[in-house]
Parts: sequence; C-alpha cells; structure tokens
Amino acid sequence: FWNLEQLIAVNSLNQPQNGRYEFTQITLTLENGSKSFNIKDLAAAEETIEQITHFRKLFIEATVRNDAEYLNSNDDFKELSSQDHNSKTVAGGDPLPNIIPAAVSAVLVAGIMFGAISLNNYYDDKKSWDLAQSFNRASSFRNYLQTHPQGRWTINANQSLQTLYDEAEQKYQASLNQGYDQKAVDAVLQILRYARKTQNYRVHIVFERHNEIPPNIVEELKKDHEVKRVILLDDTFTDEKMSQRESELLRVITEAFNQVIPDDILEISGNCSGDCVKFQVKYKINSDSIYYDLRQDKVPEDDRTYYPGIYIDWDFDVQIPNQSQTYNFTLTSDPAQHISYDSVSNEEYDPNKDFAEVLSADKGNIYNSMASSAFDDFKANLVFKMGIGTEPKTVDETTPNTETTPSVTKEKPKTGKSSNNKSVEF
Repeated sequence: FWNLEQLIAVNSLNQPQNGRYEFTQITLTLENGSKSFNIKDLAAAEETIEQITHFRKLFIEATVRNDAEYLNSNDDFKELSSQDHNSKTVAGGDPLPNIIPAAVSAVLVAGIMFGAISLNNYYDDKKSWDLAQSFNRASSFRNYLQTHPQGRWTINANQSLQTLYDEAEQKYQASLNQGYDQKAVDAVLQILRYARKTQNYRVHIVFERHNEIPPNIVEELKKDHEVKRVILLDDTFTDEKMSQRESELLRVITEAFNQVIPDDILEISGNCSGDCVKFQVKYKINSDSIYYDLRQDKVPEDDRTYYPGIYIDWDFDVQIPNQSQTYNFTLTSDPAQHISYDSVSNEEYDPNKDFAEVLSADKGNIYNSMASSAFDDFKANLVFKMGIGTEPKTVDETTPNTETTPSVTKEKPKTGKSSNNKSVEF
C-alpha cells in the first residue's frame, strides 16, 4: 500500500519500442522513497495520474476536516470500478483493468490512513486527559480544553476546574488571619467566583504614579527645617526608576497571594488581555522631612548635610468587569525612621570636605531603600486587609510610620524645630 499522505509528486515517462508506443512508467515520489509501475495504455496512464493526484487532495482535505464521509462521497474511482472491464481491450491485447488494482489500492490506503489518524487522535485525547488528571491543576485542565475542544472529557475537565475553584475558596477562607478587613475578603471571594465562572483568572495590577515633589523642594525644606545644606533629589524618582520599584512590588504581592491561592487559580500580572479583574494602585510621592547620615551624628545640626525624605499616599481600588466598585482603601506610608543602605563610600566625616559629595554618590541607594520601605508598608497593609498576610508591626523607630489618612504625623526634634529630622545608617 502507498501512503497518500506522504505522496510528494507523480511523474510519468512514455517508453517507445521500435518507434512505437510500448508503455508508460508512472513514478510516485514519496517522503520515504519512490514507487514505480507500468501501464500499457497512454489514455489509462494519464487518467491514473489525474485520479491519484485528485484523490490525494481529497484525502488531505478530509483529514483536515476530520470527515471520512467527505472522502467517500468524493470517490471518483467508483465509476471506474463499476465498468465492464472484460469488454475493453487495448492494442496488443492488454486489458484496461490494469488500472483497477492501483485504484483499489489507493482507496484502501486512504481508508486505512484516515482510520489510523482517527485512532491516533483517540489515543492522544486519552493520553492528554490522563495527564491533566495526574497534575490535577487548573492549568492542566485548561490546556486539555484548549488542545481538545471536541475531546471526550471536556465536561469532566470543566467540572474539575469548578471543583478546584471551590477548593481554593474554601482554603482561602480557612486561612484568614485575625484582624482582616471583611470588605477586602469579600472582594477576593468575588474575584475567585468571577475567575471560576469566566476562566479569566488573571488579576491585572495597574500602577498610576504622580510625582508631586515640588521643583523647589530643596529651598522649601531649608526654610521649613531651618537648615543650611540640603542636597538635590535629581533623577531618583523618574518614571523609569519608579517603574522598577513597581515591578518589585508586583513580585512581592504575587508571592504573598501564591502562599494561599495557586497562581493558575488567580494570576497576579502586570499584563492582561480581555476582561480582567483590575487592581488599580494610584500613588503620590511628596516630601516634607529631612534625613542625615549617621556619620555626621556628632556634627552640629546646623553643619550637617541633609537630603529630602519622602512619603507616599496610596489609593487602592478593586475593579471586577461588569460589577460595581467592590473595595477601596487609602494609606499613607512614611519610610522608616532609620534606613540602612549599601554605601558606595565608607569615608569618615571630614570637616574639611564637602560631605554632599559623599552623599551624592550614595543617593540612588538611599532613595531605593527609602522607597522600598514605603512600598513594603503598602504591600503589608494590602495583604493583611485581604486576610493573607500577618498584621504589620506596630510603628516604632525601625518600621515605617503609617496612617490610614492622607496626613503624616511629624516627630519633634530635640532642637524644638517643627520638623521631622531622621537619621540613616549605612
């Protein structure tokens, strides 16, 4: 039998003898070699080539359609096989039925190949379903449904998905920590139910940043805090650098959720197509405090070099497609009173040297630590309200000072100035 699926080309060569036509050699070029046979009739040879080529096209189309009836209904060899071949002869006494074995073979091969493909699809479906069951994860059942939309176990796969979401909801509720915000928990439950119903399980975190630090912040801080030396912020809070800090915040929020809810039940992501649940995170950066380096701890306050401290106002909102607003909370994060960072320079304080040069070299690391402290505070409060994380630590001089209102409480320095004078370790 010849495999029509592997047929690449059909070629013919007429062979003469003593100046007269003798026979036509037909060669079928296949992927794994070639097959040749002779027909001693030119018209029969040409019809054989035409019919085999045409039948191969039908076979390919029927395979794509997965429709054997289409193949049978377009069998152009039926008419040939019903003819009275005993009444037809050709020159030299050779009967026309030489074409019939080839035609019948082609028909049989097509049926066998179509059956083999169907059988292969049957076992592939079974293997894929068994694999999905062995993993027993939402992603494995989704993969089965995507690759076998007409599979025999699509109903079972959908039922398994529903079961996994029910189990995830039960596990989430059983793991809630004390002190959670019931409205935040209700929002998470609605998100789980939306994902179960629609199988759109991605939660899209969208950041909207606003840098509200005034261009003349240095002069304002000098005046407000009655100090002489405050270094510039420069490019420490550009969109590019804040985007990097947002990526880190996205990572830690994802890790917090995955401790309770598998990532293929709810996937926290910075990208999403279609109707996704959205975590809208709006934040505003501003400055109203000053920091100094502990290397200047023994330096008189009026002689120290300061740099601006920041605070961040957060506005968090949950949006579920086709539903009204489900949850919102606001938070103001102050960086920690004492911030440790990796210093580029370990120089001791030199009264004869402009210490601003030393601080300028460390500026990027200082503000990365300062922003991370405020971002961590937001993350800790978010996951705690949703019942996933532990309660944030009580405010002290080593943890961020947080308020649930837009205002920030200032501590009074020893000098009696109405400022917030903080220190930094390295």
